[in-house]
Amino acid sequence: PYDGIGIFDLTSQAATILNGLTGVDLVYYPTSDDAQAATNAITNPEAYTNISNPQIICVRATDQATGSYSLTQFMIVLNSVETITIPDNYFRARVNGYDYNLDGQIQMSEALSVTTLDLSNPDIWNQPIYDLTGIENFKNVKDLFIGGNPLGAVDLSALTKLENLSMSRTNCTELNVTGLTYLRSIIADTGQIVSLDVSTCSSLVDLFVPRQMLTSLNFSGLTGIITLYCNNNNLTSLDVS
Repeated sequence: PYDGIGIFDLTSQAATILNGLTGVDLVYYPTSDDAQAATNAITNPEAYTNISNPQIICVRATDQATGSYSLTQFMIVLNSVETITIPDNYFRARVNGYDYNLDGQIQMSEALSVTTLDLSNPDIWNQPIYDLTGIENFKNVKDLFIGGNPLGAVDLSALTKLENLSMSRTNCTELNVTGLTYLRSIIADTGQIVSLDVSTCSSLVDLFVPRQMLTSLNFSGLTGIITLYCNNNNLTSLDVS
């Protein structure tokens, strides 16, 4: 599976950097601070494994005769040929802006570039999203807005970097946020969720779930919760110990 990590020949940029100059040594560094201090040089520039995607590579060019040097840089990017499947036409239309290479598809690399994803719909009957299949590939999303869509079961457990979730007026019947340890806020006003377990969302601070159909709400062990709204549900008891 695509993880954004690959092997690059950094020396392939040498001709562009030198632009015909001779008598110049090129040394490659992972950061500008390293290049400036001439420390932590990349020892295998012909087969370098990137540490982020994209990544800036810094180059120290030293004149062999005088010892004087200058710094330059270039970017390495690993694009994915793997495309993701989004069956819902309106969901697909809402993420068209991330089709950076304009090939009519969303590559895995394009999905991973997204940190804020707004799929909210002010009019639930106008171009609504019914199916969120494919959202599991947007693994770097921190802020997600899906309110106003007539969704059924929603599984967000693959979005392990998610911090804020807004999903009011979705008619959602099930919500899976298992293991989302960075999740701080859930706003889910009005829906059809019967049972909700957020006990593994260890960073949760705000939980806003009024006007659902909850008969069970589990937030055991979450000592950091500051705000809790769960009125207008079917709860007969609530353990806040």
